[in-house]
Amino acid sequence: MEFRTTFTKPGRSRRAGFTLVELLIATGLSGLLLAVCASLSLYTARAIASMTNSVDLNARSRHAIDVMSQKLRQASDVKSFSPTSVTVNYDGKPLTYSYLADRRALVENDAGVKTTLVEDCDGLAFSLYKRNPLSNSFGQFPVMTATNEAKVIQVSWFCSRTLVGRKSGAAEMVSTKIVLRAK
Repeated sequence: MEFRTTFTKPGRSRRAGFTLVELLIATGLSGLLLAVCASLSLYTARAIASMTNSVDLNARSRHAIDVMSQKLRQASDVKSFSPTSVTVNYDGKPLTYSYLADRRALVENDAGVKTTLVEDCDGLAFSLYKRNPLSNSFGQFPVMTATNEAKVIQVSWFCSRTLVGRKSGAAEMVSTKIVLRAK
């Protein structure tokens, strides 16, 4: 086996660095790569925040529908009604659901105890219907405004939040018809 010693010129170490053109190209490519990574990170963070908001709004809406359905099904009659408020007789006490547009909230008032069920609500509407279904019609129940014959209450709302200055994480429109069973 033969070993050879390689000889390097002592002047070569001065030429081992980058030239100005190589340095500019490397800096430009690095900056471009960092810009792409930063924009991808920002987009991903916004998408995750929007998805989290949407899931949270949907969960809160489902909880509110569950609470309302449980109590309204046991209500005996409708005492008063407007497109943004309904009052029923529940266990011999008044139970009111009201939409407060200035607070963007749906509030339950159960015999003086107020509870906010939904926040960040952009719009809400109540409707009353009779129980007898209509034949040959797309609308199953007839719409009414008289509270003495009301058997079905429909509630619909839409929620959204503002995320970094723009509306984001909007929940689907929630709508349900609740039948008063104790009537």
